[in-house]
Amino acid sequence: MHSFDQKPLGFFLCLLLLAVFCSSSLGAAVSVSPTEKVRKATEEITSILDDYVKNHQKNREETVSKIMVIADQHFDWAEMAKRSLSRYWKQRTPDEQKNFTSLFRDLIKNAYIGKIEGYAGEKVVFEGEKIEDTYSTVKSKIITPSKGAEIPVYYRLQNSGGNWMVYDVVIEGVSLVNNYRDQFNSILQGSSYEDLVKRIQDKLAQDNKK
Repeated sequence: MHSFDQKPLGFFLCLLLLAVFCSSSLGAAVSVSPTEKVRKATEEITSILDDYVKNHQKNREETVSKIMVIADQHFDWAEMAKRSLSRYWKQRTPDEQKNFTSLFRDLIKNAYIGKIEGYAGEKVVFEGEKIEDTYSTVKSKIITPSKGAEIPVYYRLQNSGGNWMVYDVVIEGVSLVNNYRDQFNSILQGSSYEDLVKRIQDKLAQDNKK
């Protein structure tokens, strides 16, 4: 039985993923570097989470909604869904691809963004960036003040229409997209696409009851 859950790290991965959510136009013809854009975005997201903690974790749904508005603007859900479905993507109709993209977005929302209670004041330290043609990688590490733990996180971005869009996040060497791809392929090799969709829908329904 596939749960579509990701590797636990002791605290919610929201901050890890959101650090690049509002870093639009990275690498464009401006003086600000991709890392500076990401750093600014991190501060904005951290502010939202800090307010949530100060308010004793009230207005949870409102907080999640604010985060998703930013995510939808700067996360390339379609590219992530395409990469996670791998060779099976081309076998799907445009409507099926659109529907799968929506399901994938909701999986990420429930697996990460929907668990904001795990935020515990983590800090982000940036360690460099690398740009190759239309692709960019921002290297960072997450530090948990209470534990002193350091977790390496790489953000992968692709230039689309003049804007850099996030298409993957690598946490401790584990690619988010590849992780889902392995789970999806395991199901599709022994079952149908329709069965995969149903399993995802069932998982989402189960999460929404919690």
